[in-house]
Amino acid sequence: MIYKWKPQAGIQIDAQVAGERLEELRVRNNGQLTPRAVVDDARPEDAPLHPAFEWRDEVAAEKYREDQARYMLRQITVTLPEEDAARAPIRAFVNVRVEDGQSYTHVAHALSDAELRQQVLARAWRELQDWRQRYKELEELADVFSAIDGNGDLSEL
Repeated sequence: MIYKWKPQAGIQIDAQVAGERLEELRVRNNGQLTPRAVVDDARPEDAPLHPAFEWRDEVAAEKYREDQARYMLRQITVTLPEEDAARAPIRAFVNVRVEDGQSYTHVAHALSDAELRQQVLARAWRELQDWRQRYKELEELADVFSAIDGNGDLSEL
């Protein structure tokens, strides 16, 4: 198998080395691969995955808190006042590119700004394509894939 990182993964070790090590761990653990097993395996300084992790506790703790904040921003929902009350809530905040990097903004703001709306739509399309790629081997989703490819009507699914 050939392993590669997704674009912009930002992981500083060779994907082939990482993929082979992760598969080795999975096999060694009766087909189970957990984040804890990966971290435990990476602890020794000479471990192949060691360089992929932040081992300074004060830095790692702050990064973990930032991950918790990202999780919070991804999990909170909102029902916009102008929407039909029967509609399901949507994400309250979306991630967008700004001059100095990435940021979250309220979904209503993003959808009312042409440039930000385009970013949200482009991300949604990439995520849909990624989802399609991830599940392409599932024949049961053929009708969904056909609709995504423009050969069908998504409203019928």
